[in-house]
Amino acid sequence: MRVEYTLSEKDFLEAQRAHGGWSSRLLTVFGSLLMLAGIFTLVQDQKHLGNAVAAFLIGAALAFHRRILLSYSFRQDKRLHDRAMCR
Repeated sequence: MRVEYTLSEKDFLEAQRAHGGWSSRLLTVFGSLLMLAGIFTLVQDQKHLGNAVAAFLIGAALAFHRRILLSYSFRQDKRLHDRAMCR
């Protein structure tokens, strides 16, 4: 039996998420909490706009960095775009 398939970016990201481990999930949760803290700080105290924006941006970087890097890696590695074959 011979199976041919083409790996999509969605498949690649799902596989990486399934095997990412606890550290990537922890960073996503921590980043999300930091983003919420930045929004909460902005709502409560507009005098410290810089701190609120910095907290939000750092949180966004922590929450989304892995997805962005993996997506970039998939697009750059042309070997992943070829049709694969299993026997």
